[in-house]
Amino acid sequence: MSTPVVQDINDPKVVQQQMQNIFNFYHPKCIDKQHGGFIQHWVDDGPGTETTGRHVVHSCRMVMNYCLALKYSFLKKDEALSAIEHGLQYLDRHKLPNGLYSWMSDDGKVVDASVRCYGYSFLLQAYGMAWDAGVSAAKEIVTRIWNDMEDLFWEPTYKLYADEVQTKDNPEQADRKAYTKSCYRGQNSNMHCAEACLLLWEIFQDKKYLDRAETVITKFTKTLSSELATPPGGEGSVQGLVWEHWTMEWKPDMQYNHENPNDIFKPWGYMTGHQGQWSQLLLVLHEFTCKTDPDRESGCQWMVERAENLFKAACDIGWDEKHGGFVYGFAPDKKWCADTKMFWVQAELMATAMMLGVLTNKPEYQEWAKRIWVYCWNCFIDHTHGAWWCSLSCDNTRIPGPKSPVGLKSDYHSLFGLHKVQQALLKKH
Repeated sequence: MSTPVVQDINDPKVVQQQMQNIFNFYHPKCIDKQHGGFIQHWVDDGPGTETTGRHVVHSCRMVMNYCLALKYSFLKKDEALSAIEHGLQYLDRHKLPNGLYSWMSDDGKVVDASVRCYGYSFLLQAYGMAWDAGVSAAKEIVTRIWNDMEDLFWEPTYKLYADEVQTKDNPEQADRKAYTKSCYRGQNSNMHCAEACLLLWEIFQDKKYLDRAETVITKFTKTLSSELATPPGGEGSVQGLVWEHWTMEWKPDMQYNHENPNDIFKPWGYMTGHQGQWSQLLLVLHEFTCKTDPDRESGCQWMVERAENLFKAACDIGWDEKHGGFVYGFAPDKKWCADTKMFWVQAELMATAMMLGVLTNKPEYQEWAKRIWVYCWNCFIDHTHGAWWCSLSCDNTRIPGPKSPVGLKSDYHSLFGLHKVQQALLKKH
């Protein structure tokens, strides 16, 4: 099938139709009536055979996809709520006997008992969105998860989240008090915690969520990034961007996973897409803060300026002028360390460009949004079966493998990236 003529990303109807096409690829075949939850392994035209168990993050993101589908009326309310509750029931099967959520389960049995902040950040979002969709019992669970995160991961001294807690005991028998924080600290879990806090503020209007979001976002985009003003790499190295890995004392760990720049969750280097996501968080924080306290508007302008700086750096360093698209990651000397093109990087940076364009009214951002969209349309969108391809090589050749691997891809980034584009367009129109 030849690629259809590119449609206009500035047309809300086009954006919503693409969202529906993505959702329709998964629904209703993703609902696993035999084992519970949602199927997480997908080949080109539908479900594949799962062999590794299911990720708690993936389980959460599928719930969130259905919540978004309800918001756009892709399904009738009863049908959407049934799927959402079906997904929430499976999340209980990720629990250990002590009530903590594990990283992976297989047919209801825990196969990776890791207790990770990254997973908890998406539990907050899944249950928060479920409550907003109409699942009344979800609010109490949000509160419980928040309190667990305060006990397990939050570090008052540094005002940031630790990445993981571990126990030397058998996880199936371990008491919660037996868990201690691991040595690793990372930006990724903190970024999604900030994202969760902004979402919960929008839903519940509880000031503690907005305050926590501001604390974490300011810490990473202003305080810690300024400490990296002259990172290892010498002359010409990047300045003031968000580094991935940190020590227990929140000092940059420039060697962690140095041999794995393509790692799914903890890659070495500066992640092009993460600069864009922090930019988004700054823009949302700016909007919510100014609405809540108009007197702070002038004092919050730095948020927009930092958002622009992060996005521009991602474009200047991470965009492939020869083949199009953003590469996965780059080193402190600005050389690409991972030239793979990942679907989520494109979706998130496209959303960032549109958000910046609408807020600042600067044509350069609108042009970037269109450029990224055209690239995605031609290279990542599967116009035959629906959804997006997972990853491409530097020259945009498809990398062999499933369309949506377990734990990596539920098209949550594609759907929510387009949702952010749609929200920006509605403000514009």
